[in-house]
Amino acid sequence: KADGGWSVENDEVAVLDAKKVDELIKSASGITANGRTADGSFEPENRGKIIIERNGGGKTEISFIGNAGDMCVFTLSGDSSRYTMYAASRDILMPALDSLRKLEIFGLPDGDTEEINAYEFRENNGFVMSVRLKDDKELAEDGKNRYIMTEPSLCSVDDERFQQQIAVKLPQIKAEKFIDDFPDSLEKYGLDESSRSTLTIRCGDRTDTLYIGRVDGGLVYAMKEGENGVFA
Repeated sequence: KADGGWSVENDEVAVLDAKKVDELIKSASGITANGRTADGSFEPENRGKIIIERNGGGKTEISFIGNAGDMCVFTLSGDSSRYTMYAASRDILMPALDSLRKLEIFGLPDGDTEEINAYEFRENNGFVMSVRLKDDKELAEDGKNRYIMTEPSLCSVDDERFQQQIAVKLPQIKAEKFIDDFPDSLEKYGLDESSRSTLTIRCGDRTDTLYIGRVDGGLVYAMKEGENGVFA
């Protein structure tokens, strides 16, 4: 934790969902043992450990050392007792990194009413579709529609169709899984400059660009401009 936000140590690529991390921290803050157990009463298994460092100083290590039915057995640093908690609670405390990541690509939650100023899709075969809000002069000439297409042809856009077929779907574009935080090559994902397609949207003062690469088994490789992580 730094400056009020959470990040992954030694990984500047992974973007975490603050709400998910807060839920994890809340679970860690409320760890409770529901009993003790003796040697020989459980099946030994090293399931790793979690380390909690507190803001005010001090550190606690919790080592998971075995299973007993639907319970797991753990020890605390500096304590010889063997405690139990539900295995489900342990699993909550030891999530996979991908389960904590932010899935939204454009940062627009479902139902967001923020207006899209411009939308552009550049396919790797050279096709371009570009749509933007009309300027004052264009609105004065034809105020029936707010959007205008500039490529591949110049024409007014049906606002309702643009909203339903594109605008409302952008928040639904999310990462399905994360592939490679530190790719040594983008070519194998079809994300090198000569192979990728590009989707750019502008909302207010913010511009987001998504690189779109090769399709693989129903998923498509992708990467955000300015970021290094490849996801699908």
